[in-house]
Amino acid sequence: MKPPSITLQISSGLTVLTFVFACAASAEIKNFAFKGVIEYNDDPAFLLDDSITVGGSFEGFYLFDTTTPDTNFDSTVGDYWHNRSQSGIVVKMGNYVFRSNPQHVNFLMEVVDRPNQDNYLLRSYTNVCSKPLGVDHISWQLDDSTGTAVSDANLPATPPVLSSWQSTSGFYVRGDARMPFMIRGKITVITETPAVIPEVPAVTIGEATEIRWESEMGYFYQIQKSPNLTDWTDVDAPVLGDGTKLSRFFSKP
Repeated sequence: MKPPSITLQISSGLTVLTFVFACAASAEIKNFAFKGVIEYNDDPAFLLDDSITVGGSFEGFYLFDTTTPDTNFDSTVGDYWHNRSQSGIVVKMGNYVFRSNPQHVNFLMEVVDRPNQDNYLLRSYTNVCSKPLGVDHISWQLDDSTGTAVSDANLPATPPVLSSWQSTSGFYVRGDARMPFMIRGKITVITETPAVIPEVPAVTIGEATEIRWESEMGYFYQIQKSPNLTDWTDVDAPVLGDGTKLSRFFSKP
């Protein structure tokens, strides 16, 4: 059966802008929003700017499907793999937004329920950043050695009760081998929020200019602007060439 969808179309001349939200009929999508404090920042190659500081705040959310099956045969461990585009984790730290790659989601939620070991783990293995940074993984782990934080290894449909866990400091964003960095934070608040924005945002369609150029594999291209053809400033981040014709759009103003 084809999943239901909600579609909004806004027309302006020959331009049509369409928003579509679709989900499986049997799915129950949950969205848990969180806030926290950065406790550690290891940036040996100076890849990050000074917007990420120890003591600074961060916020984000993760979406998952409560009907996702358990793939672990061990009854004390539940492994729930999410691969659909509506699942994954998003976190904003300073000027950066790190998130699961919506085109290649590889997001694990794991619950461990043993007599002397309870764990709640999130890990996103394929990720992107709002800046040109490689992200190896985004993860969060709660630990409790008393074995009382969870009562089974089923996927919880409600946010974790932070006071039930001995350790809540295990939120990590790690760079890849080419761009090593590590940020550790502590989540202090987590709540359930709507999985879909309840109101359609106001949309304005304006004129845009497309810039196109042939690229060479492995070379970075920096778009610049100038009011007088003498003084130049960068526009957005450098673009990595892949041997094809690249393009970027900018509003005419």
